[in-house]
Amino acid sequence: MILGVIFDLDGTLLDSLGFWDIVPEKYLKTIGIKADKDLARQIDSFSLKESAAFFIEKFKLKLSVSQVIDGINQTIEKFYKEEVQLKPGVKEFAALLAEKHVKLAVATSSPAHLAEAALKRLLPVEFVCIESCNDCTQGKDESAEVYEKALAKMELSKDNVWVFEDALFALKTAKKVGFHVCAVEEAAYQHEARKIKEIADCYVQNLMEFEKVLAKA
Repeated sequence: MILGVIFDLDGTLLDSLGFWDIVPEKYLKTIGIKADKDLARQIDSFSLKESAAFFIEKFKLKLSVSQVIDGINQTIEKFYKEEVQLKPGVKEFAALLAEKHVKLAVATSSPAHLAEAALKRLLPVEFVCIESCNDCTQGKDESAEVYEKALAKMELSKDNVWVFEDALFALKTAKKVGFHVCAVEEAAYQHEARKIKEIADCYVQNLMEFEKVLAKA
């Protein structure tokens, strides 16, 4: 019986993964600079601080590293607060779960305040908590800490809680510690679709297929 659901945010609830590839372009546009088409690739392995320094040098910006970082963060916040949209079926599925008094939580790698801003605007249901890996000692690739923190606040048995994720590494982590897992298809992870289907207790193209989930639970 499903009494609780822990949702991932980006790629599961929100159609947001593609945004991260265009963050540099969107930020530079705010200061009147047209970015190279392959800019995201050029900074793919850079930290935020390294990316800021790269922009200053490449585009001869008369800004400090901290000013560029602030600008990038403002671009990201604007996206979550004003632009990002839900993935198909999310609103309907969340409303159905709330109607059935299923407890809902979010476990995300994004900052909690961004998740809160987006969900407050887009999804009129109550979440027990929104837990971020930023407030944990390790990320989803190494630890189930963020899921365990959410579970503790839900005050439910793990046997009755499902984790919804899009990424293989996150599904593996949640499954390893005993959660039921539902994989939500995401274009960014199509190259791992076969392995994702092998691990998941349920696999859906999107949450419009929520009847399939409820039949498994």
